Amino acid sequence: MSHGGPAGPTSVRLRAAVRMSRPDQVLLILAVYAVGWVAGTAGVGAGGAALPRPGAVLTALVVLAVATSVHVVNEFADVQTDVRTVRTRFSGGSGALQEHGLPAVFALRVAVVAAALAAVLTVLGLATGTVSGLVALLLTLGLVGGWAYSVGPWPFSRHGWGEVANALLGGLLLPATGAVVAGAALGPGLLTFLPFALLTFVNLLETQWADRDADRAAGKHTLATRLPAPTLRRLGAVTGVTAYGLSLVVHPWPVALAGLLAAPLSALGVHRLTRRSGGRAGRPSAGPSTRRRYVIHQPRRGGCQMTLRPSADVPADRRHTGWGDTPENSSPADAAEGRQLVPRCLPSADAIRQLSTPDQMSKYSSNSCGCGRSRVGWISLARL
Repeated sequence: MSHGGPAGPTSVRLRAAVRMSRPDQVLLILAVYAVGWVAGTAGVGAGGAALPRPGAVLTALVVLAVATSVHVVNEFADVQTDVRTVRTRFSGGSGALQEHGLPAVFALRVAVVAAALAAVLTVLGLATGTVSGLVALLLTLGLVGGWAYSVGPWPFSRHGWGEVANALLGGLLLPATGAVVAGAALGPGLLTFLPFALLTFVNLLETQWADRDADRAAGKHTLATRLPAPTLRRLGAVTGVTAYGLSLVVHPWPVALAGLLAAPLSALGVHRLTRRSGGRAGRPSAGPSTRRRYVIHQPRRGGCQMTLRPSADVPADRRHTGWGDTPENSSPADAAEGRQLVPRCLPSADAIRQLSTPDQMSKYSSNSCGCGRSRVGWISLARL
C-alpha cells in the first residue's frame, strides 16, 4: 500500500514523475548522443582522447539524468502555458501535473533530484578517471543551459531565445558530446553537427508555433509570438537551405548526399510552418469533462479559509456570484467562450491548480475579501 504525502500517494507521484520526464523524448536524446558517439568512433574530427567504454556508458547515464531534469523543470516553468494549450507529441507539456492534481513545486523537486543525480555521476566519473574534464564540462553546460532555458533570472524561452538555445543544446552540444566521448576533438565535432543544429532550429519553429497563443497569454515571448507568420516561414526556409548547403561543405560527399534525401521532408515542414492552427489560449487540455459548477465557499466569519465545493453542496442563499475579470452574474456561456474566470476571492489562479480532480476540494487563504459568503461560477480546472 502506497503512503500519501503532501503531493499525493507515492504511486501517483511516481507515475507523474515518469511522465514529466518524457520517456520517448529521453530515448530520442540518447539516440542523438549515440549518433555522435558513432560519428566519433568512425573518425569524425579525430584528435581527441576517447573515453573507455565504462566512461561512455556513464556519460550516457548522465545525459539521461540531465534530460530528465531539464524536461521536468520545464514542466514547472510552463505550468501556466501548458494548461492553456492543446498538447502535441513535442509541445504542450506532459499534462501529468494537471491530470494527477499535483502542485507545480512537485515538478521542481523532481528536477532538482535528477540534477543532483547527474552531478553525482559526473563527479564519480571524474574521481574514477572514466570521464574527462572536457566531457564533464560539456555535461555541465547541458544541465545549466537546459535549466536556463526555462527558469532563472532571464529564461531563454521567455525572451525570444528559446528556439536558439534549444537547438544549440540538443542539436549541437549533445551530439558533439557523444563525438568527444568517442575521441573526436571538440571543434571538428561541433562543426560536424552544425547542420543538424540548424535543422533542429527549423523543427523548433514548428513546435513553438503550436503553442503561440498560450505562450502569448502567459507572457512567454517566443519567436512564434514575436514574428509574423511570413517572416517565420522565410526564416525556416533560409535556415533549412543553409543547413543542407553547409552539409555539402563539412561532411564527406556520401554523407552529404544521403542527407539530401531528407530535403523534401524539410521543405514540406517549412511549407506547413504557420499554416496549421495551433493550440488556442484558454483551451482545456484535459477535455470538457473537467468543467463543472463550483462554489468558493467561506462558511464562517472571522477567518478567510475557503473551500472549493460542488455548488449543490452550498445552499442557494449562501452563494454570491461575481468574477474579477467578467461582468457580475457571469453565465456558463462565458466559460464556453474561452474566458479565463478567476474568482475575486482567490489571491491567484495558482490555488485552483492545486486541485487533484474536479471532485476533490482544496482550501485556500485570502486576506483580500470578506468572509461568510460564497462565490459561484463555472471554473474549468484545465483552463486555469
